[in-house]
Amino acid sequence: MTASIEFADDSPAFANTQRFQDIKAAAHEHLLSRIEELGAEFGRWSRAAIQQFVNVEVDSFVRLRRVPINETELRLVAESLTKELAGLGPLEDLLADPSVEDILINGYDNVFVSRRGVLQRETLRFTDNQHLLRIVRRILAPLGRRLDESCPMVDARLPDGGRLNVVIEPLAVDGPMVSIRKFRQDPLKPADLLALGTFNEEIHRLLSFAVRERCNILVSGGTSSGKTSLLNALAFFIPETERVVTVEDTAELSLNHPHVVRLEAR
Repeated sequence: MTASIEFADDSPAFANTQRFQDIKAAAHEHLLSRIEELGAEFGRWSRAAIQQFVNVEVDSFVRLRRVPINETELRLVAESLTKELAGLGPLEDLLADPSVEDILINGYDNVFVSRRGVLQRETLRFTDNQHLLRIVRRILAPLGRRLDESCPMVDARLPDGGRLNVVIEPLAVDGPMVSIRKFRQDPLKPADLLALGTFNEEIHRLLSFAVRERCNILVSGGTSSGKTSLLNALAFFIPETERVVTVEDTAELSLNHPHVVRLEAR
């Protein structure tokens, strides 16, 4: 009997090659030329329309230039360029991944992510530092924050509650340093921390009593040690008849309380 034959999917390997970056860069230049011809009309297109436009144009570009890639590789190039034009490029998949807690970028070709507190190096990379800066400025544009030589460091709050910190030249020596901290959309409750073993039943009762009796509580710890998660959980102990005011350098807390006034320091 003839054994079944399976072909390996090498698409991730192709996406991490210099050849992929070269083809993508050339196709990107072609797209920019076509967008200039379209003018302001392109700015009104939906993401679905942009994706269809990219698919058609990249297919035409590959056939006319006789670029030696297969259909799977062509689709990868088109998907990547759609993210460039309508989204956040290489960062888009990481930001959409719920398992990713932190994204740390040390220059365009050094990307690390933290999952469950474990830092790992990612295979994805940017074309160059200018490509990385272009994506970062696209994130900052709706926030009204500036990033240039006169203001080489920015700390901003993202619309989804996450935090973005960027340092560029002349402060950063080896290219742009980018840190993106993602936060849970559903903050942990005291019962969750109890189940996870963060504290036991005695500490649970102690914290509940301390909050209700208005005791001063100091929460300290290193990066990713759970300070924000604990503060969010402590808010569950605050009576609903109280008014809560928070003052932060960059708003990160997501308190589950009906009356919260959120302030940022300036």
